[in-house]
Amino acid sequence: MRLVYLSISSHTRPISGDGSFLIHTRHRRHNDVRLDDDQAMALVIRGRDEENTQRTLAALERTRIKYPGKNDDEAQDVLDHIIKNWKTHKPKIASYWLVKLDSVKRKKVIDIVRGNVEAIVARVWRCRNVEHLRLTRLFNRVFNRMHNGRGQGLWNCFTTSTDSWETNFSKSTDAVSDAELQCCRRIVRLSKDCLLIVFHFANEAKSFAEDRERSENIATFRASVGSRGYSMTSQHELPKRFTRPRSAASIPRPTWDQRWRTEALTSQQ
Repeated sequence: MRLVYLSISSHTRPISGDGSFLIHTRHRRHNDVRLDDDQAMALVIRGRDEENTQRTLAALERTRIKYPGKNDDEAQDVLDHIIKNWKTHKPKIASYWLVKLDSVKRKKVIDIVRGNVEAIVARVWRCRNVEHLRLTRLFNRVFNRMHNGRGQGLWNCFTTSTDSWETNFSKSTDAVSDAELQCCRRIVRLSKDCLLIVFHFANEAKSFAEDRERSENIATFRASVGSRGYSMTSQHELPKRFTRPRSAASIPRPTWDQRWRTEALTSQQ
């Protein structure tokens, strides 16, 4: 009987069930571990971003627009007065924002809020370059929306128009969390307060300048009158053109009744 020995090459792939999937199973387990690590890191980052967003919202809620020369309570009284008498102030504010101010000045008003918001985000998130943050990109969309249309975007926030800044987020495929939406709403509120305070301050400054100019004109007139050497209340010290005697032509002639009475008295004497 002849025995035949079958040799298996070392390069031949095992055909057994356990051995044939051994290498593939190891790679799959390694990928699963790596995927679990990425998911865990993503969850950590997401939780940190949500916490920073809540802290940003709290900081924005504490933020107030400063009124030069007034404290926060006095500035709030000015805002309450304007809102209470909105029908009276509305056309004046609309003319000031949409007509009187040009694009550069309107941008400066919005940049007052933008600069403070960027400082808050940088402090809360502890980073210098905040442009890459998702929250900053959302804020920039809101600021650009308010500045568009020659300031019409911000003015629409004072009305009940359906063309609101929130339509940008409703049409976007990127979902916005409730905290992010609250932050954007707070930014819009700060921008509205900033416009009202700037308008009121400019109006007060204009009234003050007009009163000062009127006072200066009165003081100048009184000084010029006093330098001529006569008083406004003394008729004897007025110039000759004000005190010259009247001519005969300027004296009114007596009426027939007066003339008749004069002749009658003369005949009686």
